Amino acid sequence: MMYYLNDGLYGSFCNFANYRGLLKPILYKKHSLDQKLYNTRIWGPTCDSRDHISDAWMLPELEIGDWLLFKNNGAYTISISTMFNGFHAAPTYYAISEETWETLQNIKKEIQSPVEEQDDVDTQSGHQTIRFRIEAAI
Repeated sequence: MMYYLNDGLYGSFCNFANYRGLLKPILYKKHSLDQKLYNTRIWGPTCDSRDHISDAWMLPELEIGDWLLFKNNGAYTISISTMFNGFHAAPTYYAISEETWETLQNIKKEIQSPVEEQDDVDTQSGHQTIRFRIEAAI
């Protein structure tokens, strides 16, 4: 199998050569355990021979529009992505766990409601919590 992604070595995979063994795709859609896996070649969108991401991943047959997720990728590379061959940077989508999302929503509620003076000690763990509020952005 061979697939082309909407991003490649000229985008958020630009530092991929240094981390080739660490990054592995996660299928967004579930596949059955008995589904056949294929040695898959993955390319970026530019048609440049250097825009080769991997040929070592075993993936099931995918459809156009399916998603591959990569943990901890892009934070330091999106900012140096290029428009090589006229390709714009791929849009960024953030994925977080349900637990993290709920935590962020609770923090948002705290910020939006008046905060009373309180001792910020977690009674279960005994850990002190220090809160900082952003006062300015440049």
